[in-house]
Amino acid sequence: MSGFSDAIVPETSPGDEKIEAILNWMAHVPARQTAGAIAFEQDRDPTDTLNYDALLRVCGTATNAFINLADPGGMKVRRLLLLNSHQMTKDVVAEVLVNGRWSIVDPAYLTVMRGTGGQPLTREDLQDPAAWAEATRNIRGYSPDYTFENTVHIRIARFRFLGLAVRKILDRVIPDWDDSATMTLLVERESFAAMVVSVLLLIMLILLRTSIRWYRENRLGVHSMHLREQLRRA
Repeated sequence: MSGFSDAIVPETSPGDEKIEAILNWMAHVPARQTAGAIAFEQDRDPTDTLNYDALLRVCGTATNAFINLADPGGMKVRRLLLLNSHQMTKDVVAEVLVNGRWSIVDPAYLTVMRGTGGQPLTREDLQDPAAWAEATRNIRGYSPDYTFENTVHIRIARFRFLGLAVRKILDRVIPDWDDSATMTLLVERESFAAMVVSVLLLIMLILLRTSIRWYRENRLGVHSMHLREQLRRA
């Protein structure tokens, strides 16, 4: 994917030019297939999205495709979910770090959200109704519901009480976890997610084994030969 991205994103170009290069490629090149059955597959590879025109017109898959081109191109990028009052996703856009600001890009509409002076806008800027109206007034077919008053990067509220509890724990232990661009890659790339989950499970099993051994030796008085001692004797 890195070599493919290099052909689209000029390595030495400024961040805003890289964004425009990706959006231009998504809009015009190359000729693509119709979505067909792949549109209904839940486990499709995000990179496959680039080959299907219909999928590039859907907010979620278009944003996935944009991220999979921007990240190998050396850009810091993360997805942003716009939620309604019921905490359900109504739109998915991308945030790209350009000149110290997380600029909003809507890949489904092939546009960068800009203000009156042409400057890229952040999600904080777009919480202002006047700024949002100015940024979206020339976007054909843009829904008036796609506002930025309620946004998250990782939506775990769908797990109901468990999701809320996990978010509270993460907010306490890792205050900026939701703002991490790595978290976006974690939920978009199955291989990366599988590796992280495997490492976490291994750590949990090691801690569990250590806890059981401590309880057995200090509470029950049952001692066993440690692995280090077994290796020494061997």
